[in-house]
Parts: sequence; structure tokens; C-alpha cells
Amino acid sequence: MLTTTPVVPGRRTLAIYTESEVDRMWLLHSLRYRKRELTAVTQGEQARAMRRKDFSRYKIPWPTDAVRRDFARRAAALHDLAYVSARERHVMEELVVHELEKGGLARLPSVG
Repeated sequence: MLTTTPVVPGRRTLAIYTESEVDRMWLLHSLRYRKRELTAVTQGEQARAMRRKDFSRYKIPWPTDAVRRDFARRAAALHDLAYVSARERHVMEELVVHELEKGGLARLPSVG
């Protein structure tokens, strides 16, 4: 998960820190892309638990700095669009709930 809010990992949670946004974007992509491979070695009821030892053996491909920079530039633009879209969806949901609560839909002309 990529978060814009600082978090404190809970007990038995592996947090991975990268020095740069470029590396963070590549790491996120690499882990998401290989989700099935990672899930194959997970444990627990929801297949989310993985031993640190197993994770440390997982090889993450690391392309050249130029490739990672180009990827991060493109991915950041997509992440920004997704964030804006999610925010707009949230605002629209709040608006619909607000209108429903005050009976706003009753004022709409019926279709049919």
C-alpha cells in the first residue's frame, strides 16, 4: 500500500522504507505485479502473513536508475489521477447521502 499519511506499523508488520519516491514507486509496482507469487508463500486465514525470512529471500528486480525514474514519473501521474478520482467519488457519495437525508430525491421529477 502506498499511503500519503505517515503510519506506524503494528506488531508483526513489515514496513519497507525507501530513500526516494522513485524507489518507492518501483517497489510498489514490483510487489503488486508479483502479488500471486508472494501470495503463494503467505500463511494465515486471509493469506496475508509472511515470515520475514521468506520475504527477505524474495528477489525484487531492480532496473537502472533511468528506467525507475521514467516509471515513477508515469506512475505518479496515474496515482495522482486515481487519488483525485477517489476524492471526487467520496464527495459525490457524501452529496447523495446528504440529499437523501433531507429528502432531496423526492423533489426530482419521476422518469417513466
